[in-house]
Amino acid sequence: MKTTTLAMTAIAIATASALASVSTTSVNRFDLCEYDVAFTGPTSVQNSGPAAGLFDDFTDASYWEGSVGGSSYADQVTNVGPGVYSGMVDAAANTQGNGFDFSFHGAQSHYEVGFSVSSASSYSLTGWVNAWGAINGEYSVADFSLVNTDTSAVIAASSTDTDFLTFDASGTLSAGNYALIADATSWVDRTFATGFGDATSTVSFELTIVPAPGSAALLGLGGLLAIRRRR
Repeated sequence: MKTTTLAMTAIAIATASALASVSTTSVNRFDLCEYDVAFTGPTSVQNSGPAAGLFDDFTDASYWEGSVGGSSYADQVTNVGPGVYSGMVDAAANTQGNGFDFSFHGAQSHYEVGFSVSSASSYSLTGWVNAWGAINGEYSVADFSLVNTDTSAVIAASSTDTDFLTFDASGTLSAGNYALIADATSWVDRTFATGFGDATSTVSFELTIVPAPGSAALLGLGGLLAIRRRR
């Protein structure tokens, strides 16, 4: 019974140490929609997310002035948790022009997290980026990056304005500071132009961080030895 209790206590200590090895230092999450139609002046709508936990949001804007106008939306379902940063950001816009008025709609869904790793930790990263519509007055870009901000070294990055691309990486993060950024931005400008345009962009990602196997084992052993010394 004592041996079982000691083992469980050691595991608990290792688990607590694992969570403590990764700490979130900054968070910036928002959905933004903008439009400028028929000389009404720029208008924007924005929702911002919390510093931790789930952000499940849908922000949209629509405006028409006669035959000119359009709509846009930005949405995301993202999470900021101990050692897990994940979710999806999505942006889309469409606009109809009449040839002699302003006609602009745009959207941006943004996720940016800074975090620190106190000891060498294993990581697993998967996801994809997708964008469409980067032609004829349309702009659509899906960006993802994971960077060591101490050294500016890029751990992983993916960006597209026309394609569907996947990314999959794993390895070890050394102790230090990091930034993860996922951004979907789309806009359509039909100012003084005719015709209809639309654009979309999406980023999906999941980053999981745990102590490197050797570090976890040492943490568990250290906890067990500490308990035995007390006996």
